[in-house]
Amino acid sequence: MQNLLPQAKELLTIFDAWQKLGLQGEPKRTCCSPFREEKNPSFSISPDGKLWKDFATDEGGSVVDFIAKALGCDIAEAIGQTISLAGLSSGSNGDSYAPAPRQAVKTPPKPEPLSKDTLREYGRLQAAAVEELLRDKERLAKIAEARGWRPDSLEALALDGHLGWHDGKLAFLYDHGLKLRSKAPDGSRVIRWLFGGNGELWRGSLLKIEAFRNRTVWICEGETDAISLLDADMEDEARLIVALPCANAWHAEWIAPLSGRSLVLALDADTAGEKAAASLMEKLSGFASSIQRLNLNSIFKL
Repeated sequence: MQNLLPQAKELLTIFDAWQKLGLQGEPKRTCCSPFREEKNPSFSISPDGKLWKDFATDEGGSVVDFIAKALGCDIAEAIGQTISLAGLSSGSNGDSYAPAPRQAVKTPPKPEPLSKDTLREYGRLQAAAVEELLRDKERLAKIAEARGWRPDSLEALALDGHLGWHDGKLAFLYDHGLKLRSKAPDGSRVIRWLFGGNGELWRGSLLKIEAFRNRTVWICEGETDAISLLDADMEDEARLIVALPCANAWHAEWIAPLSGRSLVLALDADTAGEKAAASLMEKLSGFASSIQRLNLNSIFKL
């Protein structure tokens, strides 16, 4: 069988790989590293996009080395990803490459891990938010009625550690975040992170559960859309529902838990939703086993 790697390395430049992986910054001949925060550019890409060099760390190499560094995987896995990103997963000569879903990519180590004291405090705040939402059944029922949800749907999300109440506001709980949502006096939506940020998927922790590995993952544009689907009993043994923290959020770390899965982009049909869908399709192409676009309004009016 013909080796696809040389052809892949000809087709896929480092500029292309940078964009497809959704790395931070903009790839240029001289630019800031996509692998860390820096003020002064120390990263260089050759004019033909075939080689890179990080002068701050003395690392460099081909597009395969770049992908290995970006995804935190070994060279063997990076070769597979290079072939996939180059669009050579199946060739006219019958050659094919299908990366093993469970080993396609690895999550890069997170810089500056939170201290135990900080994690303990975050956990305390999340537990208190859950307890507060469950404590007042009347308020929980009013929240559900205002959105057209069932109270038991919200109660289940709270019991699973995904939903709470803090400072008079509905709280969406992430692995390492707590997001508050309310309305201003003029009726506009107000969103504030008590801690954490847009780096995680809501209910993303469920992607790590091996028993859910074969479920199709539905990705919503926000937590409330996901709740509407859950409230309509759309999650079952075949589907798992998660949500982007906002329409334009993207992090390369999301590639690993979504790699090898069937995905449904359950996003709105407005400008933000269409833009998010196009972006996700581009960034997850070559990683997901399949990607479908679904307009939520075709299911019900949110």
